[in-house]
Amino acid sequence: MKQIDQLVRAYKQPMIAMASLLILGVFLTSFFSNRDTPGLNVPSEFSTIQEAIDHAQPGDVVIVDAEAGPFQENIEIKVPNIKLQSHNGRAVIEAKVIEKNVIHVLADRTNISGFEIVKGATGILVEGTFGVVVADNHIKDQFGIGIMLFEAKHSHLVNNTLSGNIHGIWLSQESDNNILLGNLVENNRSMGISLNASNNNQIKENQWLNQQTGMNISQSVTNTLSNNIVKNNETGISLNEAAGNNQLVDNEINGNTVGISMFNAHQNIFERNQISNNFLEGIVAEVTSNTEYRNNILKDNQVGIRFVNSSNNMLDHNSIETNHIGIHLIGASLNNVIGHNNIFANTNLGLSNDTLEMVNAANNYWGTSSGARLNKDDIGTSDLVAGLIKFDPWLTKKVALGLSE
Repeated sequence: MKQIDQLVRAYKQPMIAMASLLILGVFLTSFFSNRDTPGLNVPSEFSTIQEAIDHAQPGDVVIVDAEAGPFQENIEIKVPNIKLQSHNGRAVIEAKVIEKNVIHVLADRTNISGFEIVKGATGILVEGTFGVVVADNHIKDQFGIGIMLFEAKHSHLVNNTLSGNIHGIWLSQESDNNILLGNLVENNRSMGISLNASNNNQIKENQWLNQQTGMNISQSVTNTLSNNIVKNNETGISLNEAAGNNQLVDNEINGNTVGISMFNAHQNIFERNQISNNFLEGIVAEVTSNTEYRNNILKDNQVGIRFVNSSNNMLDHNSIETNHIGIHLIGASLNNVIGHNNIFANTNLGLSNDTLEMVNAANNYWGTSSGARLNKDDIGTSDLVAGLIKFDPWLTKKVALGLSE
């Protein structure tokens, strides 16, 4: 009989343990199903975003319920490697004190996504950091700058919309090696994007629309601008104050007053850009040198490209067509080489040289096999040229452009 009791107890113990585990599982499932999204939740756990951030540890996620907004705060992030995310839509954060930044990031590897950020001195200021990500935010109506990087490196600004600010995005003071990808920057009152003393940045697949200046590069080198759309600005892209060794590749620049403006900018490369329908110049280069223009299309501008006191530049394998004037040289624009281009169907002049030096424009195609014309009364439909120009020998058929890598 004693042996039977022992067997019964041995059988019951695992059954009781299993039943206990099942009850615990049901309890935990019920408990967690009634909790908020995992993370530090605002406002259910913390009444303000700043309070949640102050309690965060590296690796934490602060989740803001958009349905409980808008939130009036000026936020500082000093804890590294935290994520600030909106939930249930796009949470609105508005500056409580409009003279201050809405969000000030002072910690590495911060990630901010999904918000609408309005009405502060700067929407998001990223200062002295490494590896910050700002993605999928709408930043508008700031009294200064939408997003500013100040001494910030290896940041990613991705798929943000910036509008109604004085400036959209501003990189300053050695904000190097950052990536700006897929941002829509429109209807800001001054500059869409500005690089000031910031180098080695990748600016690609953005749109800059309806600003005084779409993109400004000042005192900055070795940046790459590629596959951007630049439309309906007063100046599409400006390079100045010793901006050098920058590459502008595969951009679409049209419908601006001036497509690209350069002053005191040297050794830059323009390749495979489509520059069209700009009201004045497609490109105007003043006091620039040693710049290469390759495989670009400049068409339907008042002037395709104008050099003012600019020397030692090279135009090679471009198509300069259906402008009022194709190429115009003024002042001390010396030693420029213009060869292997298609220069045709420009309504007034294909090439106008208003300098005192002979321009080397040999080996270009001028619209027909008979070369350029020197006088309007000359027979043919080739483009006219004016001034001291060497255009012989010329090409008898169009040059094939390298419009893809």
